Amino acid sequence: MHLDKDKIIVIEPVIKSTESRDLIKESATILLESNDLKLQSVRTEGYFVILRLSDTSQSVNAINILKKLSGVTFIFVGNSVELDYNTIVDTVISTYSNVLLNGETYYLLVRSTALTCEDGESTVKKFDMEFHIHSELSAKSGRFKRSENDREADVIIYILLGNNRCYISKLAFKGKDLIPLDFLKDNVLCPIFDSISLISFLSVLKSGYNPVPFFFYLEKRSMKRMLKVFETLISDSSITSIDIYILSLEEYISKLVQHSDGGDDNREKIIEKSKRYLWLIFLKTIIKNLDETILHFSKVSLPLTPYAHPPWFIKELITIFERSKKITLTPLLFNYSNHEFEIQISRLAKLGMVPELGVDNLKQIEDELYNEDLEILIKEIAIDHLHPLSSKYLKKYTLRVGEDYLFDIFDSI
Repeated sequence: MHLDKDKIIVIEPVIKSTESRDLIKESATILLESNDLKLQSVRTEGYFVILRLSDTSQSVNAINILKKLSGVTFIFVGNSVELDYNTIVDTVISTYSNVLLNGETYYLLVRSTALTCEDGESTVKKFDMEFHIHSELSAKSGRFKRSENDREADVIIYILLGNNRCYISKLAFKGKDLIPLDFLKDNVLCPIFDSISLISFLSVLKSGYNPVPFFFYLEKRSMKRMLKVFETLISDSSITSIDIYILSLEEYISKLVQHSDGGDDNREKIIEKSKRYLWLIFLKTIIKNLDETILHFSKVSLPLTPYAHPPWFIKELITIFERSKKITLTPLLFNYSNHEFEIQISRLAKLGMVPELGVDNLKQIEDELYNEDLEILIKEIAIDHLHPLSSKYLKKYTLRVGEDYLFDIFDSI
């Protein structure tokens, strides 16, 4: 058998549909070609995607790249062999005997490319094959340790029974069992301006939508830091390039107090307190601008969470959109426990996200959530006096991940 010549890569989608399969196929092709890996062939069998590289020695490298794909249950590099019982068993034994003799546990997974279980012969072959391989492995050595759970196994033996060939893994991995990127074929405008809004963006990214990043900033230094962290985060996904929008709100924020209601004494009070509450004022300004944005997106993600925003504040911002034709998504209101949210905040802090607006941690905000002065203060900030955004202030860029495009963007901000 010329196994190297028959080396292939197999991808099993999470969602068993032709739409999901074809999206995974397209994403895998783009991802590999953007990393200068040429494909000899790309085809599908049932709900599975089967790839063959022009240079099969790059298969492990390709696997590491393809692990960025979302919507994948398993992915493996292996060999294509004849659909013959003896050939399949011999290949499995020769591939895994030495590894298993070292005491590592294995999990055996036998799948079929058949779209349904109506073909009784194929179903019998599948279960018969699984039984006999377990028997053969046990007969070879009593030290082979079988696992009933793929999460606890040291080695995953994946066998895919195709129409005319069988595909046997040499190296198999669990994939990202999320909804595939852009599976819903719908754009969602995502404001990004701090750690919480970055977490919100990632939630939209994992939900099957196509998130459109809209960055807001007060200081160029913090904008550059956000972009660096942003690129690091999306480099773990299958995104190779993405359009981003950037807008400075420095001038907008400076005008807020000038238009606030009340006399001079009240205005001085707001100026003093606004330094403490600038983060919430900043967010309210962003949401107001999103409602009137010149960008024509019907869906907008609001990065609101009960762990950092008062209930009255969340209600007020959502109400802003009730009169508009936009559909609002609030991915952070339901998807995270307090502990999970703190883990995400800590992760971003390790990547370099330093709070721009004087808020060191969620606890600092939490201590003041139910401060009565806070609600009065925020409502006194006259957001409605702001003019709608003008296209001359908004900048659009295409970020090509990992290609030093950030420096060009930095120079033009």
